[in-house]
Amino acid sequence: REGAHPPPHRARMGTLGQRPRSTDSAVMLRRLLLLLLLFYAVSYALSGVLLAAFGLTAHYDGTLPFDHTRFGFGGPSYHLAAWLNLVLSYALSLLWMVFVVRDARQAWDYAVSLSIIHWALSCAVMTSFPVNWVWWVTMLGCTLFLWFIGEILVHLFIVSGQEIAVDHQE
Repeated sequence: REGAHPPPHRARMGTLGQRPRSTDSAVMLRRLLLLLLLFYAVSYALSGVLLAAFGLTAHYDGTLPFDHTRFGFGGPSYHLAAWLNLVLSYALSLLWMVFVVRDARQAWDYAVSLSIIHWALSCAVMTSFPVNWVWWVTMLGCTLFLWFIGEILVHLFIVSGQEIAVDHQE
């Protein structure tokens, strides 16, 4: 029919009064950038707190969030600080999954994207490829944790709550 408007959930991005869908590339890129910004803000804040707690403030060079060479839980305090930094940064990122991602179906996409970008930045900052098995197991565990628990939390707080929004309908 001529002049018929598409239903609200079929509207194109940019239509006045319509929310962009969570699967639109621009929306996904904005959310990923915000997720990365929040992840690294928390990671750097945690690195300062952890190094101060372990009395290692003289060693602070800004690379702790990316350090895969001195990483683990059975060695010196710096190694434990690096391990705790990664684990706690991912654990606190669950908040960002709920408030930034807001789509349970995309929790896996964002968790994997965050981990791949973190891996690439870790390689660039440390100028080496991670060969520490503890780092790899921790990264895998943190990625799966962020995906699985993030998906559950997003579903509980967003989908089950008040917001089964236009961008959740197919």
